[in-house]
Amino acid sequence: MGDKKQIVVADLTYIRVNQRWNYLCVLVNLSDRQIVGYHIGKHKTAKLVMSALSQIKQPTIIEIEFISFRPRVRV
Repeated sequence: MGDKKQIVVADLTYIRVNQRWNYLCVLVNLSDRQIVGYHIGKHKTAKLVMSALSQIKQPTIIEIEFISFRPRVRV
């Protein structure tokens, strides 16, 4: 009935900060390509993702798609 459906894509990646690896979860609304939530943490856990999800402001029906890429790293 007046619910606006929001499709959110999540990306979970890692970045190096001060010689340590940190994990970044970013949530992007596909309809307007705006970041609707993010969280950075020291561990790749469900809590990291839930913290990013809790930042979504609009109470809507949400579909979430997680995409995982494993890039090759040269040493």
